[in-house]
Amino acid sequence: MMIFYVPLIVAGAVASFITLIYMAYQSHKKWFEKHPTFDAYRQAHPQYLRNGRVACYKCGGTHILFRGVSGPMDTNKIHYCVTCGAPLYRSTH
Repeated sequence: MMIFYVPLIVAGAVASFITLIYMAYQSHKKWFEKHPTFDAYRQAHPQYLRNGRVACYKCGGTHILFRGVSGPMDTNKIHYCVTCGAPLYRSTH
């Protein structure tokens, strides 16, 4: 009789795992999309574009790096100020 419950337990575990992966994806997507695009950043902070270079709106630093949202291979990137750590804008590479 217990053998009939095994497929149900396995199916429930698989469904739970898929749900958790989907929720994590949605969370990353919302977090990514809350940051402005480069064009929006440029419009909101025109004074922080100097000689074709972007500067941080918080500290004025010009050393900007980007990181993938969920790891180095992710094409969704957040650009950060190296000086103060502020996230500045998002891009897709």
